[in-house]
Amino acid sequence: MKSSIVKSIGGVAVIACLWLLLGYLWLDGSRWLFKSDHYRLSNRCEIPPNADVADPEMVETCEKEISEAQQNFDEHTRQLYWAGRDPHSNCSTVWCDIAALDRLARERPEFLLRYLASHPGWAVCYNLGDAGPRMACRRMLTNRNYPEVGWRACFDSGSDEKADDEIKVHCAICLDKEDFGGQRCRTGTRITPEFVLMEDHCGNSEVICDGDNISLHVSERTSFVTSRVTQVVFDLADAEFLNLAKARDWSDMKKLLPSGSVRRDAWTICLWKSSPLDGEYRYHAWVNPGEAGKTYLRAFEVSRGIELGVGPDAPRGLKKETLEFAGWSDDPSETFYIGAKFSLREGKRDGSSFAARLEVWFIPASGGPERKLAERVFKVKGKNR
Repeated sequence: MKSSIVKSIGGVAVIACLWLLLGYLWLDGSRWLFKSDHYRLSNRCEIPPNADVADPEMVETCEKEISEAQQNFDEHTRQLYWAGRDPHSNCSTVWCDIAALDRLARERPEFLLRYLASHPGWAVCYNLGDAGPRMACRRMLTNRNYPEVGWRACFDSGSDEKADDEIKVHCAICLDKEDFGGQRCRTGTRITPEFVLMEDHCGNSEVICDGDNISLHVSERTSFVTSRVTQVVFDLADAEFLNLAKARDWSDMKKLLPSGSVRRDAWTICLWKSSPLDGEYRYHAWVNPGEAGKTYLRAFEVSRGIELGVGPDAPRGLKKETLEFAGWSDDPSETFYIGAKFSLREGKRDGSSFAARLEVWFIPASGGPERKLAERVFKVKGKNR
C-alpha cells in the first residue's frame, strides 16, 4: 500500500516536471516567435509612385585587382606601383623620418587637419567610429570615381606554377596618442621590418614611426621575400609634408592638393553597391560646410519615415561607419570629397527593394547645432531579412 502511494506520488511529480518543462519551452519559444525584429521592415514599405528615386551603380569590390591604368591615376599610387614591380626596390631596412609632419602637428595642428580633410587621398576619422584616436588613413585615388582606403596591386610572377605576386599597404597618420601593436621606432632612425608569415603565405610587417606629437603607421603585406614599398611610403610622406610646411595659407594649401580635389559643382550624393551581397554600399558626396567639422550619413525609409542604422542592436551604426572630418572653404561654390563604405542591415521580409533617403549631416567644430547639408533618395535592399 505504502509502496503504491509512493509510486503514485513519484509519477505525478514526473508528469508535473514534464509539464513545467514543456511550459517553459513554449514560453521561451513564443517570446522569440513574437519578438519584434528591428531589422525587419514591413512589406508595406513600398517605393512611392512618381518619386525621384535613383538606382545605385554597381562597382567591383576593393578586393579585386586594380588595373595598371588606375594605378597611374595619381602620383602617389603610380610611385607605389612601379616600386612594387621593381626588384631593385627590395629593402631589408627602412629609414623612418616624419620630422616635417611632426613639426606641423606641433606648430600648426589645425592647418594640418584642414589639409588632410580637404585631400581626397586622406580619410580623417576616428579609430572607433565616433571615439578613440583620430586617424588619417591614406586613400588610393583611381579613375573609378571613388578613392579606396589602402592600396594593393598584383604583379605577373612570370611562372605558370606560381600565383601572381601581390602587395597590400595601409598607411595611417595617428593624430592622437595610440597603443597599436607593431614595431615602433623614433623619427630619424633606421629599422628592419619584421615580417610575420600569414595564412595566405604572405609576409606582413607593421612599422610605427613616432614623433613627439604624431605617428605614422605603415603596414605592408607582400608575397615577395622582403619589403618593396614601405620605404617609398615614408619617402612620399616626407616630401608631401615638407611641401605643406612651406604653405602660408589656404591659397597655398589648395595648390598642393591633387587636381580635382576642389570642385566647382552642385552639392551631390552618389551611391554604389560595393558587393554582390545585399545591404553593402559605398557612398560619396561633394559638399562644403563652410567651416571646420565632421560629417556623417543618416538614412530613412521613405514611405514610413523609419530611421535606419540606429538603435541598441546596431553597435556599428551608420554614424560610426561614416563619420569623417570634411574639407571646407569660405567659397560656397567650392565642394570637397567625403565618402565611406556602410551596411544597411534593415530589410523587407520579402527581400524586395525599398526607397531610402540618404542625408549628409554636419557637426561644427565650433560647437554649433548640427545641420543637414545634402540629401538624395535611392532604391536599396537591406542586409538581413
